[in-house]
Amino acid sequence: MDNELSNDMRVVLKQKKPLCNWIPARYALTFLSFSGIFIVYALRANLSVTLVAMLNNTALETNETILEECPVIHPLNDSSYQYEKGVTFPSLFSLLSHWTPIQERSTLTGITGSGANLGMVITLPVSALLCEYGFDGGWPSVFYVFGFCGVIWFLFWSLLVTNTPESHPRISEEELIYIQQNRHAISSSSSHQKQAIPWRAILTSRPVWAVALTKCCASWGFYTLFTELPNYFNSVLHSPIKRNGFENSAMYLAQTISVVIFGVAADCIRARSQLKITHIRKLFETTGLLLTGLCLIAVPLLRCNHVGILSVLILSMVFLAITTGGDTPVPLDLAPAYAGAVMGIVNTVTNCSGIFAPMVAGALTEHAETVEHWGTVFYLSGGICVVGAFIFLLFGSSDLQPWAVPLDIADDTQPIVSEENNENLPKV
Repeated sequence: MDNELSNDMRVVLKQKKPLCNWIPARYALTFLSFSGIFIVYALRANLSVTLVAMLNNTALETNETILEECPVIHPLNDSSYQYEKGVTFPSLFSLLSHWTPIQERSTLTGITGSGANLGMVITLPVSALLCEYGFDGGWPSVFYVFGFCGVIWFLFWSLLVTNTPESHPRISEEELIYIQQNRHAISSSSSHQKQAIPWRAILTSRPVWAVALTKCCASWGFYTLFTELPNYFNSVLHSPIKRNGFENSAMYLAQTISVVIFGVAADCIRARSQLKITHIRKLFETTGLLLTGLCLIAVPLLRCNHVGILSVLILSMVFLAITTGGDTPVPLDLAPAYAGAVMGIVNTVTNCSGIFAPMVAGALTEHAETVEHWGTVFYLSGGICVVGAFIFLLFGSSDLQPWAVPLDIADDTQPIVSEENNENLPKV
């Protein structure tokens, strides 16, 4: 591999001061990205618990209904609410396209994304405790605490993060060279001019739409559990709010750990096997979604078996984490130079599930929150996950797209790493 650097990059290297001898700058960025996603999902997840607390305080007496399967009083159903995460993931993927070597792509994107799961692991029980014991009447304290955490994170992000490794003031020379030589179809030259985003090619790309629809299907099950599960535990299984929060956390803790494991596994398989990256992505994606779908379909069959239902739901989160080696890094695989734009399209389609999944669940359980009505919710979610698995299996791809290579990349001194030559590369 050609290790020569352009003259302008040699000037940049002379100005670099290592951040630390044992903390590479890309790992610091990964931690802060992880923390940012943690905050984003914490600010959303607290609603799942606080809405139950607010509704218990205001509507319990006027919505008393006796259920035959698991008889107890249940609160008013919160049918639909959804915060849009908007520019968070597109901008983050645009950053990661410059910072992540292809050998670490699944691992670093997996760790970053696991912030969502850990955000729920911590937020759900903490929110439950604050609702019962917090200041200012209980549930308002949830918003004060997590809002303050968001402000603190913003200060660290503003001080420590830069758009590219080349502009980072404290990255080491060794790490900068390693990143430049092992990222895919990204110019390292400081004279690189930004080019128009090929929107037509992106919007007509079959692999882009395949991953968008697949993530939409996977997110349907995720958002159903994310927004409605506390209400299901409370109104059908009659789990007290404190226990409710901790049970939800157990699911997302299992997924948090699994996300990191499967991200590393995907990168190890990529480095040590002869499988093409598209085959690896399809293996992880289809396996994860099929098993997740089966778990969701099994939930209503267990009816009021609280322990059995919780166990199956925990397994569903573990299996969903397998997709970390599947659809999660695909926008970076398809178009590193335009990963932000691709992720913007994918994220837009994906968030449709965040809007409609809670609405559908609310509509299906609006008149009676019985085991049968909730069973329809789980059957639908499981079936959609299965559909997503087949969409990616038949139409998905992780090959670098021809329209995704910037026009000036051929004149850049950085080599493009090929699929057949991505192992045995030096690492920092």
